[in-house]
Parts: sequence; C-alpha cells; structure tokens
Amino acid sequence: MKNSILVKTAVVLVALAGFIACGEDEKKKIINFPATDLAVANMIPKPLKITPTNSAFALDQNTVIYTSQTEIG
Repeated sequence: MKNSILVKTAVVLVALAGFIACGEDEKKKIINFPATDLAVANMIPKPLKITPTNSAFALDQNTVIYTSQTEIG
C-alpha cells in the first residue's frame, strides 16, 4: 500500500514538473533589435571574423564571453 502511494506521488510530481517546464517558453520576452552592420560597428575588442546569421542575441548578466590569453598576430 505504501509503495502504491509513493508511486502515485512520484508520477504526480513528475507530471507537475513537466507542465512547469513546458510553460517556461511562453515567459520569454521578445526583443526587437535594431539593424546593425557589425562590419562597421565599434566593438572592443574587434572580432577577427564576423559571420552574419540574420539573427540576434542579447547580452545580459548570464552571458559568458570566453577569451584567449594568447596574442594573435
């Protein structure tokens, strides 16, 4: 009897977690970025290569940028 209650509780918790996880996408805020030509944009440090993808991303407090300590060129 105890196993049956534990199994039912586990199934309900997994289902609840699934519903919560699926609802996260609706909370994402859509940002309308201005058109920017990265080839002429003032960026420091200047990237060695720029590949346009016709998409965008925002930098926020969770964005991580990795750099190399070796000098190129």
